[in-house]
Amino acid sequence: MRLIDGDKRVEISLKLNGRKVRGRAESRTLLCDFLRHELGAPGTHSGCEHGVCGACTVRIDGILARSCLVLAVQTQGREVESVEGLSLIHISAPTRLGM
Repeated sequence: MRLIDGDKRVEISLKLNGRKVRGRAESRTLLCDFLRHELGAPGTHSGCEHGVCGACTVRIDGILARSCLVLAVQTQGREVESVEGLSLIHISAPTRLGM
């Protein structure tokens, strides 16, 4: 694992809603803030900032996660699906209820 200076902006490459994207963020930037402010995915909200309300829920490599509890740098090379990427036609009812 490489060490990252907390004030230094690093490049983060990931797949967002099936599209390869990249942006820059400080190592302490939360995923929800990175998605909204750097990648332009405004559907991911930071409601309670404690992971309780679920407004920031995304899928990372197919697993539901609270993006207010995940650092953006942790998603390097991963696949992230935000609410903008959801298609209700292709998602089963139990999965929709989990989001």
